[in-house]
Amino acid sequence: MKRKLFLAVCFCGLLALPGCGRQEAVEDQTEKVTEQTAETEVSAEEETPSEDPSSENITLETGDETAGQNPEEPDETQVSLFEEMPENFVFSSGAGGWSTELKVADDGTFTGAYHDSEMGITGENYPNGTVYICNFSGSFSDPVQTDDDTWSVKINSLQTEGTEGEEYYEDGVRYIYAEPFGLTGADELQIFPAGTPVDQIPEGFLSWTGMYFDPETEDNLPFYGIYNAAEECAFISME
Repeated sequence: MKRKLFLAVCFCGLLALPGCGRQEAVEDQTEKVTEQTAETEVSAEEETPSEDPSSENITLETGDETAGQNPEEPDETQVSLFEEMPENFVFSSGAGGWSTELKVADDGTFTGAYHDSEMGITGENYPNGTVYICNFSGSFSDPVQTDDDTWSVKINSLQTEGTEGEEYYEDGVRYIYAEPFGLTGADELQIFPAGTPVDQIPEGFLSWTGMYFDPETEDNLPFYGIYNAAEECAFISME
């Protein structure tokens, strides 16, 4: 009986041994998978690139350099030309009773007046003569530099007081509305800054300057000039 009981215990022990081996094998495999997973996570963290503050700074600096730039904005030098120019200009031969005065503001807007007195032209209602007049206003485009010594502007707008040819009488004088002599017929005007070499200035402009300077003896223009090349009319700055 004892022998049979002993054999039964041994047999049960033998049956139990493979089960323990399988459990240990599963536990060993689980530990290996866990260790491999942990190693994979550590490796992934090491391979993930960290944020580089220097690259972020480069992006910010590049943005700062281009912030606010607008390629369509006019150049500051072009805009400032009106500010550098004298305000008052005159177109006149220096002889006779006619002239056109022009006043240019810093923003390129202008006002002016033309008058031509003909005291010898009289009549019953105007014994004191006749005066042609034109009060006007307008604006120039932004100046564009065409060469080292010349700028170009267009007349964006031009308004006149009264209708050309209309007349009225006042104090024995007949007044007739005229056009703004010197500015008409021009698609664009040229601007010559003071100091422009005389040999770079058209003869049509210089022909109006005899009263103000002698181009035969001076090498450079002593004032600013605005030139209507189409009509060969020259405005000279007056300080």
